[in-house]
Amino acid sequence: MASPQQSLQVESADVIKLMLQFCAEHKLHASLRALQEETSVTLNVVDSVERFVADVQQGRWESVLAVSSSLTLPTAKLLDLYEQIVLELAEQREIDTARALLRQAPPLANTMKKEHPERYLFLEHILTRTASHAFDAAAAYPDGGSKEKRRNAIALALQDEVQSVPPSRLLTLLTQSLKYQQLQGLLPRGSRYDLFRGGAPVDASSSGAGAAAAFPTRNSKVIKFGAKSYPECARFSPDGQWLASGSCDGYVEIWEADTGKLSSEHAYQTRDELMSHDSAVLCLTFNLGMELLATGAARGDVKVWRLATGSCVRKFPTAHAAGVSSLEFVRDGTQLLSCSQDTTLKLHGLKSGRTLKEFRGHASFVNGATFTSDQTHIVSASADGTMRVWDVKTCDCIKTIRMAPAPGSGSIATPPPLLAVHLIPPDAAHPHDRFVLVERSGTLRVLSSEGAVLHSFLSTSSASSSSGAAVAGALASEKDKAAAAASARAQRLGLTSGVHPGDFVAACVSARRGGGTGANGGLLYGVTEECVLHCFDLASGKLVHAIKLHRADVLGVTHHPHNNLLASWAQEGTIKLWKP
Repeated sequence: MASPQQSLQVESADVIKLMLQFCAEHKLHASLRALQEETSVTLNVVDSVERFVADVQQGRWESVLAVSSSLTLPTAKLLDLYEQIVLELAEQREIDTARALLRQAPPLANTMKKEHPERYLFLEHILTRTASHAFDAAAAYPDGGSKEKRRNAIALALQDEVQSVPPSRLLTLLTQSLKYQQLQGLLPRGSRYDLFRGGAPVDASSSGAGAAAAFPTRNSKVIKFGAKSYPECARFSPDGQWLASGSCDGYVEIWEADTGKLSSEHAYQTRDELMSHDSAVLCLTFNLGMELLATGAARGDVKVWRLATGSCVRKFPTAHAAGVSSLEFVRDGTQLLSCSQDTTLKLHGLKSGRTLKEFRGHASFVNGATFTSDQTHIVSASADGTMRVWDVKTCDCIKTIRMAPAPGSGSIATPPPLLAVHLIPPDAAHPHDRFVLVERSGTLRVLSSEGAVLHSFLSTSSASSSSGAAVAGALASEKDKAAAAASARAQRLGLTSGVHPGDFVAACVSARRGGGTGANGGLLYGVTEECVLHCFDLASGKLVHAIKLHRADVLGVTHHPHNNLLASWAQEGTIKLWKP
């Protein structure tokens, strides 16, 4: 199900046209002429094609001549244009002006007189006759023609030769290119970029040999919530500048990812005008361009916000009959996928404000869902112990994958409930989609799109290892607390079987930065009921690090899109940011 490789080619002539437009807009006329002569590429651009055509059709020749003087038009069409202007000047008895145009304008004086002498003599005859007699339209437009028909014919012919492009197109494309590189983590946010030399400041903490094997070791920032509030969900923006959170009391807040402070750039937050729901916010997601933020709440409603203003641009008040557990935008931002505790997945149209498609088949809570990399299928994970693959077009379930009981679970019949599923996009080393499956057990699994288990990762409480022994002492005093918190979580996630302190509750994958391990898509992070973060090497399957995150009841973790930065949140009322 991996997306096919696509090639994108840019014509060299189009690049030159961008340079020509830049010269024209900045009145670099000598450079414009020199570049056109050197390359033989011309820029036939007008401010508005419709306006130019209308000027020709309505005979506003002064405006037409001003525009056409900077265009490179075929000789035949240019002669037709000038011929029509001479005829209409004769009709208005502007004989001297018409004669000056006929005898001095280069297209007429040079080309027509030498290559089409009969047409030149025809115009001279019309002007001489009109000087002493009334204008003869029948002679000027033979074969039953008319002034209006000739204008329309010329307008249609010239329409094919000109085009209109947005102003400052070169600068716009360069800006978009830099923004894309920023979204991919190739450029640091907020720094000055040297466009000429191609350089930008580099964060030493996220570059070099040490970054490739880095994992969280220290708590860099703590975001504290009110005494009766705690975060239910959090997610970094695609460019990594912001961290959005949703709380149990229904509020949505935007934080600065590097400082952990409430964003002052979003002015509505400084005015205490927060985005909010009437119930706990259980999930949220940004669209790729970061213009929109979608949030889902415990009462089943979904809202889509304009991030810059904090205004709600779309509501789905009855999106689901129970809590919304996961949200994800379609790549182009026109649709929104939601899944819910009501056992369904739905696809909503942002333009129409309607639910477009519904996916039914799970027997219990749908706790997570994601698109495949080519956006043609949806993969969902449910508390009924199954992972299902859905066809986006038909809404059909084309595959049901039931997990075998995890090692040491003591069950031979009941599959573990599934809590979430995360996509690992294809890369050079792995050309097909892979999925991290978070199940209510001491095991994390990485699966292929066909359901084959590629790797299994055990928590320190589920396997005896040197790494497990290293953190065993830290876990002993927390097992009773974790077990108590686990029972409350079980009810919320639709879990009917018992839970254990070593069970995983959340997971995420480190940012993509090429091959190897570390901040490049090579680390899998999993958090257990004991609040311990496990860092696994995806390639080797080994546990490389473990660290205690919170005192109790971690609700989730998420990784920065391109830096070595991890966020965790817990029912104790904090979000913690972790760095190497």
